[in-house]
Amino acid sequence: MKKAFILMFFVILSAGAAYATEIISHRGYWDTAGSAQDSVTSLTNAHNIKAYGSEMDVYITTDNVVVVNHDAALWGISIENNSWDRISQTRLPNGEDLPTFEKYISAHKELGGDTKLIIEVKRNINSQNDKRVVDAVLALVKKYGVEDKVEYASLGIDICDMIAAKAPKGTAVVYLAGNLSPKKLKKHRVTGFNYPAEVMMLNPNWIKQAKKRGLTSGAWTVNDREKLQWCIDRKVDFVTTDKPVLLREMIENKKVKSGSEK
Repeated sequence: MKKAFILMFFVILSAGAAYATEIISHRGYWDTAGSAQDSVTSLTNAHNIKAYGSEMDVYITTDNVVVVNHDAALWGISIENNSWDRISQTRLPNGEDLPTFEKYISAHKELGGDTKLIIEVKRNINSQNDKRVVDAVLALVKKYGVEDKVEYASLGIDICDMIAAKAPKGTAVVYLAGNLSPKKLKKHRVTGFNYPAEVMMLNPNWIKQAKKRGLTSGAWTVNDREKLQWCIDRKVDFVTTDKPVLLREMIENKKVKSGSEK
């Protein structure tokens, strides 16, 4: 009995020590030589540093091509109001071609999918395009057989609910806007939230409330060292950052410090 108790004690201790905030590279790991935001290179970089996830953004063209880009327009040309031919010659700052989502997800699959692809579905001016982009994204994810390698996010709670209703059961879908408490969020289909760091710091009790309700917590886009430390200390589940290497170092330092105090 005594041996069993001691064994259980160390199992619990190890589980606590193993906990760590997961790192999501914001628009991939782009803040390094030769990379660019939402580029295939930034995705590859995120994979190479073993980030939990590489976040990216999608819109859809008039001819149903899903495009990876953070902004709704390229050099003043609206993505949702133009065809792929109209914007396909655009180059990213690092010289790469503007990637389609299919190219991006193909590259993700070739990398092995160890780093989750965090797909942020952007809200369109025309709400009918929200449904089109959700359907097109889900179809491509299924086509490439990576449904267990992707997660979804959106600033639109209606878009989150739409994704959750159509994606395989258990698919992670998080809400980004920051205006719903865990209690209110539980009424929707989402699996968690990833809110602006400032919102999280004003509502630190939401972290424990989320865990109590079976929701994950997250903060974006956190680059300041003090805010990163705040997230680590309070065991926020996921932190989206442009500084994934710094965050990794801080998490490891926390582990070492926690170990030395035991």
